[in-house]
Amino acid sequence: MLVFLVLVLEKFAIGSHVYSAVKNSHDTVLGELLFSHGKAISRSVVLAVIIFLILIQKQLNDYRRLFITLYSPRSVVMLLAQVAVFGLFYWCTTPAFLPGPGQVAFQSLWLALGLLLALLTLAAFASLEFWQRILREQKWAIVFAVALSVLVWTLSIATQGLWTHFADFTFYLVAGCLAWFSNDVYVDPEDRIIGFHRFLVNIDTQCSGYEGIGLVTAFVFVFLYSFRADFRFPRALLLFPIGAIVIWLFNIVRIVVLILIGALWSPDVAVWGFHTQAGWITFILTSVGLMWLAHHSAFFVKQKASAQPFSHTMNVPIATLLPLIALLAMTFLTQALSGQFDWLYPLRVIVVGAVVLYCFRYLDLRPFTWNYFSIAAGLVVAVMWILMVNTDAEVDQQYSSAFEQTPGWLVGLWLFFRLVGSSVTVPIAEELGFRSYLLCKLSSQPVANRGPLLFSAFAFVGSSVAFGLLHGAWLEGTLAGFVYAWVRYRSTHILDAIIAHGVTNAVLFAVVLYNGQWSLL
Repeated sequence: MLVFLVLVLEKFAIGSHVYSAVKNSHDTVLGELLFSHGKAISRSVVLAVIIFLILIQKQLNDYRRLFITLYSPRSVVMLLAQVAVFGLFYWCTTPAFLPGPGQVAFQSLWLALGLLLALLTLAAFASLEFWQRILREQKWAIVFAVALSVLVWTLSIATQGLWTHFADFTFYLVAGCLAWFSNDVYVDPEDRIIGFHRFLVNIDTQCSGYEGIGLVTAFVFVFLYSFRADFRFPRALLLFPIGAIVIWLFNIVRIVVLILIGALWSPDVAVWGFHTQAGWITFILTSVGLMWLAHHSAFFVKQKASAQPFSHTMNVPIATLLPLIALLAMTFLTQALSGQFDWLYPLRVIVVGAVVLYCFRYLDLRPFTWNYFSIAAGLVVAVMWILMVNTDAEVDQQYSSAFEQTPGWLVGLWLFFRLVGSSVTVPIAEELGFRSYLLCKLSSQPVANRGPLLFSAFAFVGSSVAFGLLHGAWLEGTLAGFVYAWVRYRSTHILDAIIAHGVTNAVLFAVVLYNGQWSLL
């Protein structure tokens, strides 16, 4: 956990520093490479790690036990050395990209320090014997993961020009669909501008659908590999083109609906609501549809001799997940149908509350013993959130303007639902999903809402990072996840974590009412 925290802090320290140094250093090969492809290289490294973990997923438990067996607290010494080398690496960044006679020497030193930094990071995380065994047993998995990641990067560069033509194809299909609704469609093929009733959009290269195709392709790869024993190959490979075609058609429907909403209903809802959420909605629909098709089609899935009938009986794992699924689904829906201000937030609270009530008898939440540790933990997270999260003056102004232009009784009703949602339904849904379901699953324990949990660093970090990624302020969200997971491990009941989370959100809501900084929530 300490290594993870140090890496996060170092990433924030070095990211903008390197960018500032290389943006004016196009005269060197290294400077041009980092400026033009730095983000792509970072993504490729992350992709290689993910692919590698997928390839060795069946051995992960064995390696986790090996990690625990070989780990020594002396690795902290390596972490101290890593921090010292990072200081040198940070200092060397600026002179490495400044024009001058010593530039080549500084760049060589910078690369050497970067390599040493990576090696010390690995040494701080695990023993040398652990990494030697990984290299010895999984060398071909490492080679394949790196090669596939480099191939994806190479193809993304080589095919960038194709997406311009793909955007043209998307443009003409959108124009054809809009012709069914109006005879007064404005079409500008040269600049790819289209619309009617004075609502016009530009179908840029990013709107061609390639991002959705990339996401679905990655999803299908992970899905097929995870359940490879269940599928018929090579038939199952047809899920790749099926997914790509479906998400692309969804993208055309998304653009058509966007224009219809902007032209016939509200440009504000089209631009600020539907446009930002529809892409994720179509990705989720496509992914769920592909999973359903794959598992229910004899063409793709193998016939099992002793197939058990599907049970519709509710159980604890399902009951802990349903409120979070309802929360995510309603968040996408209400934001997609709202403009800059989410007036439909009360609908989110009502639906999630109804799902919680429906699942309540399966959650095993009663009886419960009250303690003050949860309140203290919630207050700590609230203070941390206020100090660390950067507020957005534009968002704060949008809230103020919306309240000023709305009748007082409606504002009061919305504020009531926002308080209930922030301090009750959201903490319940998120804690059940992350600190019950995910925390137990990642630590290979039965999902349970009461009773002690065996500590697992992998589950502790994994569930907290996933919780952080769900929030805009992902670093602050991850740290909050650490605290809530700590509360769950320390207690014997999920309600302790729910109370801590509820206290945090209630305090933040009170602060926001006082200072008007709604971007904190």
